[in-house]
Amino acid sequence: MAQSASTRLKDVSATDTADIEAQLAALKSDISGLTKALADYGQAQSKTLSEVAATTAANAKASGEEAARRAAQKADEAYHIARDKAGEAYAKTEDSVRQNPAAAVGIAAGIGFLAGLLTARR
Repeated sequence: MAQSASTRLKDVSATDTADIEAQLAALKSDISGLTKALADYGQAQSKTLSEVAATTAANAKASGEEAARRAAQKADEAYHIARDKAGEAYAKTEDSVRQNPAAAVGIAAGIGFLAGLLTARR
């Protein structure tokens, strides 16, 4: 039962070739599965990151709106305080002028004289 070397080589080559082809097919299938898994992972990560970015943007917007509201409230309070103080100063000045009209006219004349001197020199 001696087989020739070329017959044995043909038998081995056919078996090895079929094995290699089967392994290549399995490898292609594995690569395809890995590619799909990576694509799915990328999409999931993209969705997660988009949600995180949207949440962060919403938080930043809310924080900015709150800061703007507080700033507007403080500006309104400062306006009312300044208006009240200006009204008090006006009332005090009016009282002083009513109590000492001659002094008020003298002070006004002095301020007018100084303003005239300063503008005439220019």
